[in-house]
Amino acid sequence: MSRWDAIRTAKAWLKRRPVYLDTETTGLDEGAEIIEIAVVDTNG
Repeated sequence: MSRWDAIRTAKAWLKRRPVYLDTETTGLDEGAEIIEIAVVDTNG
């Protein structure tokens, strides 16, 4: 995919009003735990 194709694709996705799932963990190892979850739309 070219840079311009990626830009067009991203713009199309943003028109669909996506939401973003953000997680915070205690680490990346096998024993890591999720300590925070946020769901945010494009308005913040």
